[in-house]
Amino acid sequence: MSTFLSVVAGVVVGVLLLVWLGWMWLRRKLGELGDLMSGMANLPPFRIRLLPSAEAPWRDRARVDALGDGFSALGYQCAGDFEIPEMEGVAVRGFRHDGASVLATVYDVEPVGVFVDLVLDLLDGTRLTVTTAPDDGVDRPPEVRRVGVDLDLDDPDAPRQLHARLLMESRGREPMLLDSSFEHAFVDAYTREMDWRIRRGGVTAEEIRRVARLGGQEEPNDPAIEMIRSGWRAAIDEFIEEEVRRAWLARSAMSLEDWERRRDRFVVVHAHSSADGHVEALAWLIAEGTVPEDDDEALERAFETAKRRVAPAFEGVSPRDGFAAAQRLLPEKRRYELLARLDDPWPADCYLLPEALRSDV
Repeated sequence: MSTFLSVVAGVVVGVLLLVWLGWMWLRRKLGELGDLMSGMANLPPFRIRLLPSAEAPWRDRARVDALGDGFSALGYQCAGDFEIPEMEGVAVRGFRHDGASVLATVYDVEPVGVFVDLVLDLLDGTRLTVTTAPDDGVDRPPEVRRVGVDLDLDDPDAPRQLHARLLMESRGREPMLLDSSFEHAFVDAYTREMDWRIRRGGVTAEEIRRVARLGGQEEPNDPAIEMIRSGWRAAIDEFIEEEVRRAWLARSAMSLEDWERRRDRFVVVHAHSSADGHVEALAWLIAEGTVPEDDDEALERAFETAKRRVAPAFEGVSPRDGFAAAQRLLPEKRRYELLARLDDPWPADCYLLPEALRSDV
């Protein structure tokens, strides 16, 4: 059966999380909301590209070259040097050992420096990673086993020791055959790991505390933790919406001109949608038009009343089920039109607000 080995790029995610969470915690005063929110831009990307590069941003090229020589002596073939456009300051050199079904990655990541991953996918569906990267404190998918090794990478024998450790840790287990390019395997593994993080809703409170401890920082308080987690949830919501929107457009027969007329009324509802956001949007649809337009206080009261009506529809159910149930609470002419239910790239429902309400929301 055709299989492939995926390079685990999760260690890069961990490094970026360490940097980002440290950045957030250094600005832990909740009054510095602007600084905190600007830090959300430093979330690890949910998707990456791995592009061949003749001028990858190496900071320690001599060490990388020496490691490459060591892997070549063990039978590894160099797959090339690469950059990740979505991750500034990350350089990658890839290697593959077809006989042992192992992929190796030498990273140079600012500010951590050079570290190495050796990765082996196994027929039982698990993945073994032997790495010299520092412990970053983040969780890994349950099928990934990470073995940290403390080695002096300036030791000419370091590649052999890493290879031997990988073989020892995988003894008695059948490896998958390599049948994919280094670039494809790397990006695919990153995508799968980030999808796992998306499905679990981002980082956990315990991960944040653990990363803070490993970074020598004081443990964040609950409001700071919640702010970090809410940043992840918002980014996940936005990412899935954009992925689903693109998928729906690709499958529909709608022209670009028609889409431009409808895009501000197009709504995506998925498992990671903000239920509170949907409650508020639906409550405004109920409240508006029920009181004089110039009576702001009456409109606010009507809105709060509508929120109390709509909110129970979302309790104990998924945002998709809640949104569908809440439609029955809207006046018929104000209900969203269900355009499609998608399973791929993410399970989601696509709705369209009636055109007559364009200026109302």
